[in-house]
Amino acid sequence: MRLGLRGRLVATTVAAALAAVTVLVVGLQLLLAHQSSRDSLTALQGRADAAATTVRFAGDRARVLEAPADSLDQNIWIYDAAGRRIDGTEPPRRVRAQVARLSSSTSERDVVVDGGIRLLARPVPREGSGAVGAVVVAALDLAPYESAERRGLVVSLALGLITVAGAGAAAWAACGYALRQVRRMARRADEWREHDLAGRFELGPPRDELTELADTLDRMLDRIAQAILAERRLTDEVAHELRTPLTVIRSEAQLALVEAGPDAASTASLDAIVAATERMAASIQTMLSVARSAHADEATCGTAEVLDEVRAHATDVPGVRVEVDDPGQDVLLAAPLRVVGAAVVPLLDNAVRHAATRVRVHVTLESRRVLLHVEDDGEGVAGDRRERIFEPGHSTAPHGAGLGLSLSRRLAHSVGGEVGEQGDGHGHFVLTVPRA
Repeated sequence: MRLGLRGRLVATTVAAALAAVTVLVVGLQLLLAHQSSRDSLTALQGRADAAATTVRFAGDRARVLEAPADSLDQNIWIYDAAGRRIDGTEPPRRVRAQVARLSSSTSERDVVVDGGIRLLARPVPREGSGAVGAVVVAALDLAPYESAERRGLVVSLALGLITVAGAGAAAWAACGYALRQVRRMARRADEWREHDLAGRFELGPPRDELTELADTLDRMLDRIAQAILAERRLTDEVAHELRTPLTVIRSEAQLALVEAGPDAASTASLDAIVAATERMAASIQTMLSVARSAHADEATCGTAEVLDEVRAHATDVPGVRVEVDDPGQDVLLAAPLRVVGAAVVPLLDNAVRHAATRVRVHVTLESRRVLLHVEDDGEGVAGDRRERIFEPGHSTAPHGAGLGLSLSRRLAHSVGGEVGEQGDGHGHFVLTVPRA
C-alpha cells in the first residue's frame, strides 16, 4: 500500500522516535547494568572488609577473634593460608568449587557464578610481613539487582512505547492540521471552472508557509488573469476593426454583381469574393464570441437551445441531409448559448462539407458533462491528421482559412469543455461541455 504524504511524514517521525528511544533504552540499560555491578561489588567489599577485621594471627596460624554478627555470617567463609576453612558453614554445592579456588587467592578477585551468585575473595595480610595469612570469601545473591534491572527495562520499554506513540500521534495531528489547508486549497481549485479567472484561494495575509504559498499562487493567478483578459481585449478590438472593411468589401462585391449582370465574365470571381468575405465574417464573429465569453462566466443554456441553434444553421446541400435528434431531456450547460453555438457551427459546416449523403447531430449525457456529437458518413479523418486539423491554419476545405476547427476547440476550452475527433471510420466530432 502506498502511503500518502501524511502517512510518510508520520512513518518518518515514528521511525526517528523509535530509533532515538531504542538508543536511550539500550544506553539506560547499560548504565543500570554498570551501576548494579558497582553496587553489588561495593556491598561484597563491605561485607568482606567487615569479616577481615575479625581475623587475628598467632604465629603461622590464623583465627577468628570474635564471631561476626549474623548479618556478616551469611555466605561468608574465611580460609587460612593452607586453604583450611576456619569460619563459615559448608558452601552450597553450586558455588563450592568456585569458593575453593578463590580461597587461595593472593589478590582481590570477584567472579559471577551461573545462577546469579557473585563471589569476592579478599586476602587478609599478616601484620608486619604483609604476606597473605587468610582469605575471606563472600557471596552475594544478584537476584535483587537483576530484578531491579528487569524492572528498569520494563519501565524503559513502556515509557519508550508511550513516547513513540505520542510522537506518532502528535505528528499525525500536526500533519493533519497543516494538510487541512492544502486539502481546502485543492477542493477550492477543483471547484473552479477552466474559464473562471476570478477564482482565488484567499487565505489572508501570509502567516506561515502554507498561507505564503497561497498568497504567491493568488498573485500568480492575478498575473495570468490579466494576461488572458488583455489577450481577449486585443482579440475583441482586432475583430471589431476587421468587421468594417469586410462589410465594405462584401457590399462592393455584391453591388458589382448586380451591375455586371448574370452573364458577365467577372461573376464567378465576384461570387468567390462574397463567399470569402462571408467566411471571414463568420470567423471574426467566432473570435468575438471567444472574447465576450470572458464576461459570461455565470451564463448557462439548455441542450434544447443549442439544438435549436443547430437546426437554424443547418441547411441541406444537394445530396446531403442534416438530421438533428431530439434528446428527450433538456439539460442545463455551464456555458453561454452564443459560445456553445459558435463552437458547434464549425463542426456542422465541416460535416456537411465532407458528408456523402447524411449528417447526424445528437446528444449523450454523462454525470458531469454533456457530449454533442456531429457525425457524417464521409471518409472521416486519417489517424495522422486527427490532432493537426485543430491547429490554426490547417484547413479541411480547399479554399478554407483553417480557423473553424481550431476556434471551435478554443471556444470549448474557454468554458471548460473539449472538442475531439472519434476516428470511427467516418467523420465524428464530439463537443464536450460541463453540466451546470
